Amino acid sequence: MAENEMAEIHQRATAAVTAAIQAAGQLAQAAIEIRIAQLQRAARASEEQARRIRAQVRAAQQAGATVWRPATRPSWWRQASAEDIAWAWRASAE
Repeated sequence: MAENEMAEIHQRATAAVTAAIQAAGQLAQAAIEIRIAQLQRAARASEEQARRIRAQVRAAQQAGATVWRPATRPSWWRQASAEDIAWAWRASAE
């Protein structure tokens, strides 16, 4: 084989390897961008779920406060039944 032919084969092989490396780099970059988008969606979903849970807890606490808040007045205790006290206790524990 002539030296020119070997040089041409080497040049073509080098170009093919370079193109393959560039393609692999582009694929890796695309995979990274997809993963970043997935993680961002997951973070938004987690934040939304946390907001919903906080809102539910806040609503439950506010609902419970309507039951136990009167128990902070001495007059309530003078007329409260055992059932009223149990109800207020359960509401305050939530």
